[in-house]
Amino acid sequence: MPADLNEKEIEKKIEELQDEVDMLTEKLRLAESRAEESDKLKDAFLANMSHEIRTPMNAILGFAELLSEEDITTDIRKEYIGIICENGKSLLTILDDIMDTAKLESQQIEINKSDCLVNQILNELLVSFNDNVVRDPDKILDLKLTTPANTQNLKIKTDSYRLKQVMFNLISNAIKFTDKGYVEFGYRIIDDRKLLQFFVKDTGVGISEEDQHQIFSRFKQVESEGFKNTRGAGLGLAICKSLAELLEGNMRVESKEGEGSTFFLTIPFEAAGRYEAQEVKSGQTSSFKWNDKKIMIVEDEESNYRYLKYSLEITGVTIDRAHNGMQAIEIFKKDADYYDLILMDIHLPVMNGYDATQMIKELRADIPVIAQTAFAMPGEKEKCREAGCDGYLSKPIARKALLQMINEFISE
Repeated sequence: MPADLNEKEIEKKIEELQDEVDMLTEKLRLAESRAEESDKLKDAFLANMSHEIRTPMNAILGFAELLSEEDITTDIRKEYIGIICENGKSLLTILDDIMDTAKLESQQIEINKSDCLVNQILNELLVSFNDNVVRDPDKILDLKLTTPANTQNLKIKTDSYRLKQVMFNLISNAIKFTDKGYVEFGYRIIDDRKLLQFFVKDTGVGISEEDQHQIFSRFKQVESEGFKNTRGAGLGLAICKSLAELLEGNMRVESKEGEGSTFFLTIPFEAAGRYEAQEVKSGQTSSFKWNDKKIMIVEDEESNYRYLKYSLEITGVTIDRAHNGMQAIEIFKKDADYYDLILMDIHLPVMNGYDATQMIKELRADIPVIAQTAFAMPGEKEKCREAGCDGYLSKPIARKALLQMINEFISE
């Protein structure tokens, strides 16, 4: 300290230094507290993840083993298969949430805006969730879709994949925490057509005012009555809030404990003109008869190949297999006009599906190639189309979706 300072100036300097020390000490204390809280959250998250993954896996492996019993009836066998399928879907949801959380943490999620048919997305969700509600014996629920008048063909510009993901999570949560009454969802046009406000309303357990402050936090779950015995990773609502912000919107909740909740997703209204939606053709899987058709399945994983093979056998189609992209090209070269369609995996040894598709299209441009892949991230569909694929199916593949897409390409 300079020698020419008087006593008062020295005291002032000491006070200033003490203030700096106190401020740095407080910052250090806060940093330590946050680090401890972060460690606790991560430990709780890992423990919860272990529980949430092992729970559906226990049902999947357990009931799969029970299926091998010779004396079980057809009805019991169907029940076991249903349990395996439902738990498989639960496991897939958990894995998707983990992946999305990791990408949000590293800021790797990109929003890809395109023309989006709002009512079509909501109707698809209605059909999907109606099936689940009807099958659940513990639920006495009405599932209702409410949309504004004269908006049947409303088309906006947004990321349809992420919009559907947010609404799926909100509706799924509403059904999970509502045993009787109703779950209603839809949207409103507000603020003189500047905003679209989506909503999901339920008559479930509700959320206390205290708990409303933490439900959008990652790794945290509400522990109040009605929530304690429900499964979940504690990631869904946090992901929804983050995606809402990426969609240039916001999310909030109105709720009263014991009376239900309403979640709101508000995004900018970016009109993209009107569009006449095409009628979606449906059909029973047993109606597809392709006895005169030939399909090549390019798949290296044995279990995945068997699933596709067994799914298609009922149609009478002739099936050949290639284990990698190079083998597919060699088989196709022998008679390029022989096959009516190719089911192409993307992640393959020797040569990947992108390169194989490009080379096959050079040999015969009009051969339909459907990508069937575990690469299911946003933008993957476009990447497959750039490589020359005519259709895209992400794993796990629903049998009905598989048959319907193939039928679009090979039906007379």
